[in-house]
This record gives sequence, structure tokens and C-alpha cells, in this order.
Amino acid sequence: MKRTHYFIFISTVIFIIGCRKGITQTDEKTYNEILKVDSVSVKDSLMVNNTLIASYYSSLLIFDEDISKAMLDSIYLPFSNLKTYNKEHISRWQNTDKVSFFQNFKNQTKEYSASTQKDTFWFSKHVMKVRSYKNGFLQINYDHIQEKGKAGVETIVNEKIFDLYHEKVLRLQDVTSIPNSRLSQLLMKNIDKIANLQKNTLSPIKNSDAIMVETIPVTDNFYFDEQGIYFHYNPFEIAGYGVGDIIIPVYWKELQGTLNNDFSKRIKI
Repeated sequence: MKRTHYFIFISTVIFIIGCRKGITQTDEKTYNEILKVDSVSVKDSLMVNNTLIASYYSSLLIFDEDISKAMLDSIYLPFSNLKTYNKEHISRWQNTDKVSFFQNFKNQTKEYSASTQKDTFWFSKHVMKVRSYKNGFLQINYDHIQEKGKAGVETIVNEKIFDLYHEKVLRLQDVTSIPNSRLSQLLMKNIDKIANLQKNTLSPIKNSDAIMVETIPVTDNFYFDEQGIYFHYNPFEIAGYGVGDIIIPVYWKELQGTLNNDFSKRIKI
């Protein structure tokens, strides 16, 4: 039986201001300074008995038609088999994904019974959020969680930056030419700059005491703001699962002399 069965469709218009003064290249695509973003969400749960419960939540963004098909293909790349990006098709993809998740849950727990001593809980979450849209850079955070009972929890957060002016995904080499060896040193130096606040802990975890690597690898999972660039490490990448996500900043002043000229001009640093 279903414990709850409901769909929540949210259409929220977000007006994100982007400024492109000083950009003169003729091969760039022109975008409005205001980017309109909607979202559609689906939430549902399935309860087989008191000990078998599955929960599903998906909230995906919908962008206006000004963004090219090639860029939208990149933005929605994490969602397999999603090829059309209007509200109807995204909602259909979410419901198909939900049905598949629940069916997998029922298939893998069909031998369980109400007498099972330990509760079995499955959870699936897909959430897209806009971090910022400024100077033609659309920064999106993708939050993905899968929990399948005793199989454990998989948590992956991806940071992506889309350069709408040049119609490409921003890579680290588009930002800075700093050698990886030097960047790794800066990552290690700054590892405790952002407090790691975990639930059920009385004080922040000191990342430098928790990491399992001697050299921090450079990741393409990053975002930036006016202060610097932030490298996002998921559980198990450089530390155990209990440490959670680790975000390490590298400030623009530390990258002086290595920053790409076009990038520097666009974000005015």
C-alpha cells in the first residue's frame, strides 16, 4: 500500500541577473541579462509494510527557450534518456524514474516480511539548484542521493559551470594555468579554511585530521564567486564517508599571474 501518494509540481520563476558589459567578442551568443528559470518537483513514497519504506524526491530545473539545445544537452547530461527539456517531458522523465525506483525496491525486498527485525528504508533524490548566473556563467549544483537499505548510501554532489557566451562547459584550464602540483599545495594549505559542520557532532571536524591522502588531487568539481574558486570533494574522494563533503577554497589573490585574461575581465577581478 502507499503510505502517501502525491505529486508536487512547482513552477517557480527565478529571475537571475547577469551582466555582460565589456564583452565584445563577435563569436559569442547573446543572452538576456535576466535568465528565467522554472522548476518541477515530484515527491512520493511507498510503504509495503511497517518495516519496508521507499521515498522518492526529484526537483529539476526548466530553463527558458533562449538557451541553445547544445547547452541544454550538457546541462541535463546527468539524467539519462532525457532529451527534451520542457516541463511536460521533464515531468514524464521524473515519473518514469520514480516508477523504476519503486519497482526495483519491490523486486529486491519481496522476500522481506513485516517480521523483519530491522527497518529497510530506500531513498532516491535528484535536485538541481542554480548557484548563480552572472557575466554569462550559469553555475548549477546537482545533488544526488541513493540509499538502498543495507547496501548503504551513495551521495554525490556535482558542481557544473556553463559558459553561455561561448556555449561550453567551463573547465579549470579556462580559469587558470596554474600547474596541478602547485594547486594541490594550495588545496592542502587551505583545507581547513571552511568549517566542516556535521550533524551529531559537538564541534567542527578538522579536515586536515580526517583526510586519507597525502596529496589532494585537483578535481573539476568546482564553483566560484567574487572571492575565489571552491573545490568540492564528495565522501570517499579524500576522506571517509563520515567526514562528509569537503569544500576547499583557493582565493583569486593566490592565483594571480595564472588567471585567464578573458575570464578575469568577465568577472572583474
